[in-house]
Amino acid sequence: MVTESGMDSKLSDMEEKDRHRRFGVSAAGDAVANRSAQTDRVEAIIEAMVIVFIAALHIAYFLLCLRRGNIDPGVDGEVYRQLAREYLASDSILGEKSRILFWTPWYVLIALVGADQLCVFVFQLGIFLLTLIAIRELGSHLGFSWPWRVLTLTAYGLYWPTFDYVIFYQYENFLAWGVTTTLWLVGLDVESLSRRWLNWFLAGIVVGLSIFAHSRVAGLLAFCALLLVTLTVYQKRFLWRLYAAFWIPALLPILLWGLRNRLLWGRWIFSSTSFGYNFYVGFNPVATGSFMPQPPYPPLDKAAELAFEFIRTHPGRAIELVLWKLLRYWEISQVSQFGPWWLLWQEWVLMPLGFVGFVIAALRVAKLVCLRRGILFDNKADASLFALVAMITYFLVFTVIFYVFTPRFRLPATPLIVILGIWLLREGWEGTKRAREERSLRTALAR
Repeated sequence: MVTESGMDSKLSDMEEKDRHRRFGVSAAGDAVANRSAQTDRVEAIIEAMVIVFIAALHIAYFLLCLRRGNIDPGVDGEVYRQLAREYLASDSILGEKSRILFWTPWYVLIALVGADQLCVFVFQLGIFLLTLIAIRELGSHLGFSWPWRVLTLTAYGLYWPTFDYVIFYQYENFLAWGVTTTLWLVGLDVESLSRRWLNWFLAGIVVGLSIFAHSRVAGLLAFCALLLVTLTVYQKRFLWRLYAAFWIPALLPILLWGLRNRLLWGRWIFSSTSFGYNFYVGFNPVATGSFMPQPPYPPLDKAAELAFEFIRTHPGRAIELVLWKLLRYWEISQVSQFGPWWLLWQEWVLMPLGFVGFVIAALRVAKLVCLRRGILFDNKADASLFALVAMITYFLVFTVIFYVFTPRFRLPATPLIVILGIWLLREGWEGTKRAREERSLRTALAR
């Protein structure tokens, strides 16, 4: 017969054992979590060290250029520097002394940082480092482990043109930041896209400043608009908070610039007057698909009309130019447009990888879109892959229709091309690894 005190003793022992068991499980779980957190910290430190190392190399190159006394402002940089100084010398914030409307208002951003070589370098270097952070985050969205993220950072961070364009007074480095950061902010799964109004607000700021710098990245506006419309259809309600968070900061800079030009010159010009001329450079009797040779300068108000007339009267040649520019977008730069000849191998590696990665990613995205019958995805990896493919496609179409090809026109899309090149390598590595594991499993089962 078991006494009441005996029963209590047994119950106490059982409770004690249960507590020990639960404590053991909890302690084991905490240990795993701690090890995981520690690993994450180590990986983050390694990636931070890589970024610092890349920054140090860019600073060393800038100091070397200063010592040699041969700082190059860039192909169009001299013009933007002069316009920025004229803006600073103006009597009001409107910048009435900057009278030339052919150039984009990028020079206003240069003026804001002082239009001085050191100030511009610090500004451009900061933008470049933010681009590296965005590249790192996009890699994380795609499922890159830290070695693949480090490889991506190194591939773009040591790509030689970045050394020059961090020094130049030009906008390409800034546009690369705008494109990469926007895709990081909106390359999310459908649930996150519908909830994170702050991401849309920050994306609006980035897109607004990027288009203000140069209208060449106006595709960002179209891409985000497409996401918002699709998200509205998906949610079956008007997401006014997201629309306001994005559209107000995205449109405000160019609207203010248009108002400025209206007040000063009586014309609503929201970016520049160079569109017609660039269009004509791409489609004219001496056009080759490249920047040279240059045709005779037409009147700016007639340039677009002349380009359309050439396309109408020479449709075969126009199609030939489009196809030629489409192919040349992926070509290896000439040494004169790249930098040191002994570093040109970077493009021999990155451009073919990026091209094949783009084609395979485009096919995968097309399959995903057909299966889902939409462009919104349940995970960040698919959403980011779609964003990368969509923006590279935009740059391809924009360049072959409205521009000519030179390697610097590819620079805003270069981070995306590099990411897809590394994505291709990772997909191949993971596929080979899975194949080896399946072969080992089949061999084990056959024994």
